Amino acid sequence: NNIMKYDSIELVSKEEDDDGDEISPPTSNLQIQRLHPPRSRNLSAFMIAAIILVPLIVIFFLIIRFPALYRQDLDTNVGSNYNNMKSFRATKIAFGSCSSYDLRDMNIWIDAIIPSDPHMWIWAGDMVYLDDNEINCHIYEDSMDWQNSCNCTASYIESPPYTCHAGDAEYANERWISALSNEPYNKFFDFMCPASLSTGIFPPRGSDPSHCDRAILGTYDDHDFGWNNGNRREPHKREFKNMYLDAIGESPESPRRGANRGAWFKYSINANADDHSSFLVDVFLLDERYERSALPCETRRAFCEHKLLIPHSPERAWCEDFLLGGPLGRGSCCDKDEKIFFGWCLLNSSRSSEHFREACDPTYEQFGLRSLQLSPDGRTLAPPDGSESLDVFQGSPFCEVLGKAQRRWLRRALLESTAPLKLVVSGSVLLANPLPQVCASYLDLSTSSKTFNTTVEVPCTCGGDNLDCYRVAQRELLSMISSSTSSAGCAVVLTGDFHFADIKKLSPGKMNYSQYYALSDNAVKPIYQLMSSGMSISTAKPAACESFHLDPLGLRTHPECDFVTGPNFGRIVLETEEEKEKVEFDQLPEILSQKRVKHVRLQVLSGVEPEKILLDTAFNSITCIEL
Repeated sequence: NNIMKYDSIELVSKEEDDDGDEISPPTSNLQIQRLHPPRSRNLSAFMIAAIILVPLIVIFFLIIRFPALYRQDLDTNVGSNYNNMKSFRATKIAFGSCSSYDLRDMNIWIDAIIPSDPHMWIWAGDMVYLDDNEINCHIYEDSMDWQNSCNCTASYIESPPYTCHAGDAEYANERWISALSNEPYNKFFDFMCPASLSTGIFPPRGSDPSHCDRAILGTYDDHDFGWNNGNRREPHKREFKNMYLDAIGESPESPRRGANRGAWFKYSINANADDHSSFLVDVFLLDERYERSALPCETRRAFCEHKLLIPHSPERAWCEDFLLGGPLGRGSCCDKDEKIFFGWCLLNSSRSSEHFREACDPTYEQFGLRSLQLSPDGRTLAPPDGSESLDVFQGSPFCEVLGKAQRRWLRRALLESTAPLKLVVSGSVLLANPLPQVCASYLDLSTSSKTFNTTVEVPCTCGGDNLDCYRVAQRELLSMISSSTSSAGCAVVLTGDFHFADIKKLSPGKMNYSQYYALSDNAVKPIYQLMSSGMSISTAKPAACESFHLDPLGLRTHPECDFVTGPNFGRIVLETEEEKEKVEFDQLPEILSQKRVKHVRLQVLSGVEPEKILLDTAFNSITCIEL
């Protein structure tokens, strides 16, 4: 040991002179070193102690910190070091959805959006139609391109000829590259994020003030999730989520990129305002695809039973999966709503169950947070015991739209928000038309008359896959939003998807629509919905005031037929004005007092002409009452 110690000292002590020759260390130094007692035992003991103690310290840290690390996605200020949006100032917030089926130039950016001088832009879904074909399947039939793009085996995702690329991540990536090369949209980037030109980062970091003077945010809907009316069964959903976040310039460190969660998040703006010209706004970006259940069975049962009678129906494969597919061959559709909420919950005997509130009361904070299974006779509801055919321990007792983690986060984040304005961005329409609709019709050839055939209409309980299809999830979301405004602020839902625009208001109290849209019991303020959809003549086309475009419950803040069908975008304007108020005192002359009054203005603007306002509704930011 002494020899080894001496050799190590000699090696460390060697030096070189200016010519590179080795200089032996002074003898006295070596003698001093050699006089030291050997330390190998002490060193060995230290190393053993370190080997034992370091893992223990790490384990102790994980035990203390793991719950916080696990919960960080649920925190209302998740990623507070990452979320530096509070320095953004915005009194004009623009948004839109449903760009174009193809990859044409989007002139709306130059003609209307940039001239409107937005301080922030929010995508509300369908930024790019990733599942649409790049060729016209009618014109190029039987060509090689047609074979590659329009000829595929029908499945629950793909449907020839128009959606053969649904769920195709490689094809979607090419669509993103092409869409982001759109020249008018690049001019919009230059307008919103001039500093990004020198960074070499493209697309620019939309939520980073060092890259963008004006923020760009967003959430996806079905087509930019890669699948029309898509849900959690999208096989490449993580890739599609991250492609979308890349496209809006979300930071690689963003919590939204977590592997086991959707893209939901909350941003706060105007938090650091140093004057009274603006006020705090919380923006809640929902992810309504990542954990979404398949459509509830009752919404398309009649439709699919009809389609299965037609041998070559384009919807046949989807309907076979819907009614007969799934892991047990009982159908992939979600049967929980009709069996539990609209079944078991309506039984008088169920009210005494310990599980009644968590299965039947969407206003309850523990609603739907654990799996509950219905007995075969439909009369007993209880947590799973492991004897079920499927592993259902993490499932919800109703048909999901947000998923458990997002619902827990959103309930808490909304209740803790003190912002005067809460913007809830929903890719799916929250308030549509809850009345039954005709989704197919056919001639009944079995009638005895040879001159007259009866037209049979096939009903659907909702259109498309808006939240009227997911009525239990819809009720919970409405309850969350309305409860959050009872103590502070007003709520506006920003949405798109329908390829036209309108403004709706849901008021508290007993209304003619209360049986369909119920706010929380303590709701005292209305909820507004600003829908803007269709940013080009590809997706926004003229339409008559009938059928799908009607407002049968009278929710619109404007006449029923004053909806917008041409290219459009939405805007939220925060207004502050001085208002004089008379104050009278005994024996004193009347005086005038000034106070600041803040209003929120909801607008739909033309996508063709600059600053042409087509719809306009304003409300007081404290009472939320329409002006």
